[in-house]
Amino acid sequence: MATARQDFLVGYVGTAVLAFAFVTLGAGVMFGSSETFAAEGPVFSTQLVDLYSATLGAWTRPIVLAAVVTTMLSTTLTVLDGGPRAIERSLHVLRSGPDGATGSSVGPIYWWSLAALVVLTLVVMSLFIGNLTTMVDFATIVSFLTGPLLGYLNLRAVTSHEMPVEHRPGRAMVVLSWVGIVLLGGTGLFYLQSLFG
Repeated sequence: MATARQDFLVGYVGTAVLAFAFVTLGAGVMFGSSETFAAEGPVFSTQLVDLYSATLGAWTRPIVLAAVVTTMLSTTLTVLDGGPRAIERSLHVLRSGPDGATGSSVGPIYWWSLAALVVLTLVVMSLFIGNLTTMVDFATIVSFLTGPLLGYLNLRAVTSHEMPVEHRPGRAMVVLSWVGIVLLGGTGLFYLQSLFG
């Protein structure tokens, strides 16, 4: 449990610090520029790399390019592997209870889930090809709609009777979790209202 908690905290704090750094850097570099950004993904990526290179210095261009490619590749690999594993584990648990989570993680369900994920990704990309802004809006809407639900399911899992009492979060963490779920849901509603209102 201590190792899992440490692993979680490293990832959580690291992600929070990097997110803040990217938002700050993006706001400072992109918002302050007079650049009109293209809707097409490849053109936008090139503009982004050029903008960061012009701001930070030409020597950073290979570093920024490597960061962009690494980020996209690692995210793709994580989603392609993690999504089907989560689906397979969930179906095992739903079928056979908590003990079902100890089954194989690369069975037929994994491969069918992977195929479905690839097909769904290709469909979404074909619908939004040539319009990065619409695709980002779509992804943001899906994230905002699913975020509070996933947060609630996670909170319910760690506070359920299957979780040993000594490993359940304390009252302060439960309150913080509910505040986060409400804020995430409220932000999602505000974003949707600003888009369609």
